[in-house]
Amino acid sequence: MQSVQHRAVLFLAHCILLTGIASGQGTYEILHDTLSATGWFGGDNRSPGGPRCVGVGQGVRIDTPIVLNDFSFYFDSRFDYVMNPDGFGHDVTLVLNIRDSSGTILQTVAILVPASFESGWVTWTDINMSVDEGTLLIFTTYLVGAYDLNQYTSSQGCDQYHLYTQGERYGKDGISDPDMEDWNNWVIHGSWVSMFWLVGTINTVEVNDEGPAIPRELALHQNYPNPFNPETTLEFTLPQPTEASLKIFDLLGNEVGALAEGTLPTGRHSRLWSAFGLPSGVYFARLQAAGQTRVQSLMLLR
Repeated sequence: MQSVQHRAVLFLAHCILLTGIASGQGTYEILHDTLSATGWFGGDNRSPGGPRCVGVGQGVRIDTPIVLNDFSFYFDSRFDYVMNPDGFGHDVTLVLNIRDSSGTILQTVAILVPASFESGWVTWTDINMSVDEGTLLIFTTYLVGAYDLNQYTSSQGCDQYHLYTQGERYGKDGISDPDMEDWNNWVIHGSWVSMFWLVGTINTVEVNDEGPAIPRELALHQNYPNPFNPETTLEFTLPQPTEASLKIFDLLGNEVGALAEGTLPTGRHSRLWSAFGLPSGVYFARLQAAGQTRVQSLMLLR
């Protein structure tokens, strides 16, 4: 198996500075896997020095319309204490916030990293977010509870030579999970770039000379606003008339809302969801249509 450094050299030699590439059946991919430095990530239980929650981020420019499917950051070690380490990994939850160029959160995705993790890519999947050509997205991540409850630390893989030039690396020392959601005090780390891997599907449309473009892909678009309190709008696109179901679930899988059910026509549809009486937290919208499923995460903040 090739090392991360070896694969980076091969990829750079072929693609030159890692612009977005299309391959296969409409696949879009940006891979930056140059590993030449590591940066602190997660909790800090040192004294002095801690406590703190260290989050990292990376700006990525998308150069063609896509549906964003997966995003990954590379971590170079297990999640363990810095002071008095246990010597083995721990389960941690990493939250990924996908932001626009002003830092506003467009979508939030969480993943549980198992205790068996030693190093490698951590991938947030099934994002299903439509992105326009030329969009700059900023991906920020932090470890839940890193300031006080789960002060586990890892090291994030970085490129100290800044070979990716279409976006900046970000960092923040926070004092709580809500603080890490706040865009204030996220600062550019100008000399390094994070290792990241973005995968999507090219968002093509069929052109009809007698009318507007016809969407070719089933899509569940990011709700807006997000985070929200207590109402948000969800939009989805159907490539053909079909039976469709759009429902909302909590983290335990309980259905808490039904926004669409039945046969709907081709095109873009909009639904308003009111979360009155529900607690703050992450919820999931699930669209089922034409034998396919799309999922989006929603964040309710009271």
